[in-house]
Amino acid sequence: MTLARDPEDQERLIDRVRAALELMDAGQPVDPLVLCADCPQLAPALAEVLGLSKELPLLQQAALREDPLAGVLLAGRYRLGQCLGRGSMGVVYRGDDQELHRAVAVKILDVRLFRDPEAERRFQREAEALALLQHEHIVAVFDRGRTPEGIHYLVMELLAGGTLAALLDRIGAGAPPLDAVAAACPEQPRAAHWPRLLAQWGSELARGLAAAHAGGLVHRDVKPSNVFVTTAGRPVLLDFGIAARACDQRLTATQTTLGTPWYMAPEQVRAGGLTAAAPTLDVYGLGATLFHLLAGRAPYEGDAAAVLAALPVQDPPLLARVAPGVPPDLAAIIDTCLERDVGRRYATASALAADLDAFLQHQPVAARPLGVFGRRWRAWRRAPARPLAVAAAVVAVVVTGLTLPSVLRLRAAERMQQKAALLVTLPSVLAVEGWPDERVLQVLASEHQVGIDLLNRILELDAADVPMRLFRACLRLDVGDRAGAASDLDAIARADGSEYLRQLAQRYAAADPARTGANAVDIADLPPPGSPAECYVAGFHELRLNNRKGFAARAEALLLRAAEVYLPARDLRLLALAAVAERTPEAEQAPVLKQLYDETLRLEGLYGGPTARTCALRGVALVLRKEYAAAIPEFEMSLRLRPERHGPHQNLGLCYLRCRDFDRSEHHLQAALRLRPFAWNTKHTQAQLARDRGDFELARQIAAGLAKTGQRGEAWKQPDLLASIELAEAMALLPTDPAAARSAAARAIVCYDAALAVRQTPEAQQRREYAAAFLPEAVEGRWLTFAKAMLADPSNPHQLANLAVLLPPSGLDSVEVVWLGALLRKLAEQQAGDNQELRTRLGAEIETVLRPFR
Repeated sequence: MTLARDPEDQERLIDRVRAALELMDAGQPVDPLVLCADCPQLAPALAEVLGLSKELPLLQQAALREDPLAGVLLAGRYRLGQCLGRGSMGVVYRGDDQELHRAVAVKILDVRLFRDPEAERRFQREAEALALLQHEHIVAVFDRGRTPEGIHYLVMELLAGGTLAALLDRIGAGAPPLDAVAAACPEQPRAAHWPRLLAQWGSELARGLAAAHAGGLVHRDVKPSNVFVTTAGRPVLLDFGIAARACDQRLTATQTTLGTPWYMAPEQVRAGGLTAAAPTLDVYGLGATLFHLLAGRAPYEGDAAAVLAALPVQDPPLLARVAPGVPPDLAAIIDTCLERDVGRRYATASALAADLDAFLQHQPVAARPLGVFGRRWRAWRRAPARPLAVAAAVVAVVVTGLTLPSVLRLRAAERMQQKAALLVTLPSVLAVEGWPDERVLQVLASEHQVGIDLLNRILELDAADVPMRLFRACLRLDVGDRAGAASDLDAIARADGSEYLRQLAQRYAAADPARTGANAVDIADLPPPGSPAECYVAGFHELRLNNRKGFAARAEALLLRAAEVYLPARDLRLLALAAVAERTPEAEQAPVLKQLYDETLRLEGLYGGPTARTCALRGVALVLRKEYAAAIPEFEMSLRLRPERHGPHQNLGLCYLRCRDFDRSEHHLQAALRLRPFAWNTKHTQAQLARDRGDFELARQIAAGLAKTGQRGEAWKQPDLLASIELAEAMALLPTDPAAARSAAARAIVCYDAALAVRQTPEAQQRREYAAAFLPEAVEGRWLTFAKAMLADPSNPHQLANLAVLLPPSGLDSVEVVWLGALLRKLAEQQAGDNQELRTRLGAEIETVLRPFR
């Protein structure tokens, strides 16, 4: 129901209700638009009180059949077409974006409210609210504006499907719920269980609300008509017209409209509309919406006036009583959403999403069903005269027997919230960072102990958490606590009862005393893992033993098997995807990196915000895509959530180096080395930093001290690094001391030859050719020699810059011009994308111009 913006509207509405009732008594038709001609904003409220809400759109269509905006071109860009729907504030048209050639939805401030300043402010608030939000379960806004004629408009994504209100209409007309869904969402695979489908939709909507709340916005009017479900089954929140920022102290009836009584939180009524904009308002609205879908009726029945009167004093019925077939855990979740006491409701939409996800994954939920006597106790608390009539002994029994489960439920919810807060800070790479023989070094003992202390706190809150106990077991093993590691694995195996875990626990108990860390446990010839938990444990051990060939692919395959139904496996799979990407040729990395990047965002949607791991792994994806500037805030956020970790510091040192911010690069590299003074990759980056700063002597000193053995390719990377230092010095010396430049280039060639003897790569061979161009015997033809070498990869930006350095001051001769033309055609061929005709033509031209020189 849309309540008055002006206090006098309350009285006007009552007058119109009386007039409508008189017309009904006289047998005459009632048109809310006619009755509210002088105050059209009251028409929807009047229609709801009279039970004419479903007819109102038709009445509005009839009232505005001569649509003055159909066919109008807004802002020289959006052509308005068919009217898709009307509400109390806006008219939504199908539009054509003539600039981007796409169909859009254009919401226009209702023509009858063009001159209403408060309506304009509310419409503007919706535009601002939606513009701040980007989430797959919140309608996307593309543009907004106001025409010179004063028409306010909002351009949004055009959704195909229908609202939950329309779905309820189909169900109310007799369609089985799943048949109604199949008709409305033909692209979604047919669901097998109506309550589970609603739980899934509820979880997704809760994550959308959590994103809005994280941005400081509260929707305040979550109801079936404001939730759109696409034909693919994606629920989307609509209509942020009365959204409010959580920082607003109060939102009064004179400033905006409130919500709809059947889905409105009781505190909004108790406060007379002067309630703070809190996330719990949206938790209630979503719970009431799910209640309606499951029970076939709203939590409160009757007209708007009756509901508004009941909200402050009367509890809604238990869902299990109205809809006995609803699973008990799901009923408990929705009953918790509808708690009239805000303190007993889910405090955040993220907490609601977490409980719905737990229900979907067949895990324990924080919410607990409240019995009849528990409800009676709350009623007595609101009316204390009643229990005084009960004998003191009976009251004592009731209080003891009934408040204890409630207290336990609240404590359980608190523990889960505390656990969720700790999980956000969990290090991005825990018990799998570095090589197995590095993890057992004494210098890391204090770092491991910090991790163990964090895991202890989490396990005190939830002793049944398998991933946390597994992490602790492996960290204990790395610090030499074999008994503690074996005890943790035994606890996991006893709780699960699987043969795979039983035998793995035996291997931990019999760990090789002559070996340390992950190498001490023999995981060969174990029974194949089957359940999601088993696949998780097996995948984690593959990541632990990252010195074995093919570990990344095996870990990814195991975790993928479990990821669909086991959220921890989906989270850990980020590490496996990163490891797969790092071991994939650069030209083939793009699909894996996109998957890694996208999955971090999806997980944050599930969690309701970023975690140390999602940020760090998204940063890794960006680094591997060479998007260094974009990666910096991701690693910085990861460090804010979990300070003093080597990986984010190392990656920030690299990113700042690539962005030429040498001071910040040095700061983070020193921090990384303070944590792991043995880290080869950090010292490698440190040598690159000295090289790029022009301190070639320091760069050589650091590079010469790097080990030439290891599984990261040190045998070729170390001489390749030395070669790059010598070549950089040659380039720096060329303008002022050509002889010294040639000497440095000769040293670079020696180093490149050493690297190429271990591993042949086109990049190293090309850089060697560039170094050779500095030698005396290549002076005359050095540009042509290097240009020929570049034809294999002319798009390399560094080599293009080098080619420019070698351009002969006197200009190119006719042969060199031919090769330059071939290079340019090759560049064009690479940029042609899917234009196969152009690619073929350019390839033929290259062969033609170079045929005389082959």
